[in-house]
Amino acid sequence: MIDVIATTEWVSALSWTAIALAIGAGVGALVHVLVLRRLHRYGEGRGLRWPGAAAAALRGVLEMWGALVGVAVADPRDALSQTWDVWFERAWIVVAVFSITLFLTRLAGALTKALVASDKSRLPSASILLNIVRFVIWVIAFMVALNLLGVEIGPLLTALGVTGIAVSLGLQDILRNLFTGLQITLTHQYEPGQFVHLQSGEEGEVVDLTWRETRLRTATGDIAVVPNSVIGNTVVTNYSRGEELYVLDVPFRVVIDADLDRVVDVAVEVARATAEQSPEVDTSFSPTCDVVSLAGAGASCVTRLGIKHYRRRRIAQDAYLRALQQRFQAEGIALA
Repeated sequence: MIDVIATTEWVSALSWTAIALAIGAGVGALVHVLVLRRLHRYGEGRGLRWPGAAAAALRGVLEMWGALVGVAVADPRDALSQTWDVWFERAWIVVAVFSITLFLTRLAGALTKALVASDKSRLPSASILLNIVRFVIWVIAFMVALNLLGVEIGPLLTALGVTGIAVSLGLQDILRNLFTGLQITLTHQYEPGQFVHLQSGEEGEVVDLTWRETRLRTATGDIAVVPNSVIGNTVVTNYSRGEELYVLDVPFRVVIDADLDRVVDVAVEVARATAEQSPEVDTSFSPTCDVVSLAGAGASCVTRLGIKHYRRRRIAQDAYLRALQQRFQAEGIALA
């Protein structure tokens, strides 16, 4: 008879808990609808970023908090055995810490993105910074959860420190990529959207900088994935820093018996005409042409053009060489 009564109390307590959980989640959803829309409107009306970030971070979290409050109000622990009572309390703590951490990581991520996007910010827009912020929050939340569950953190940190030394020896490449990525980020060597050229030959627009690699969009539209450790050991030229104007040297050779003065004059005239016709060539730059060597059956010359951006140099060079060949043919100047 006592077992039947205990079972009935247990079922009744769990039923009330389930009802309280559903009611709490419903209230959270209602608050979600009513409050978050006002937060969005408040932020948009005043040009503030944090209300929208808070609204986005609370999406789905308010329902969890409402459910947790409902379960706490129902408090079915009196009907549970001592063992289940302990597990119930631990589960509640874990879910509570998880929901708060989820909210904080979302909020920190949104605020970090907003701060990076602001004109006055000197922070890079690479995802490595955002991932580090999230990682730190989750680590702190993990430690807090362990402390609330009664786990001694001190011995755990000591064990993790000893284990970390051994693990780091086996993860040297990963750690090297991570710290090189941090160095690139903090020193502002390059950021997403900028055009870079590596001494190893890769070049393109930086798509993203992660904890492991840098992704470049090449001229053909492909994505080149370069480990950060490789970039740390090579020369990187950032063509999106400083002046956008890039001086392009275009070499060509003519026969040795050509009138070099006429060759230089024609080459400069073609360069100026190309600047007027091609949007890639800067008209404010005064082109020049020089004879750089005489060897064998030809004379080597170099024309210098002002290009609006490094990534457009091949298009500009193609336009100039085509126009130069046609003009040389009309002038009777033979290429070597």
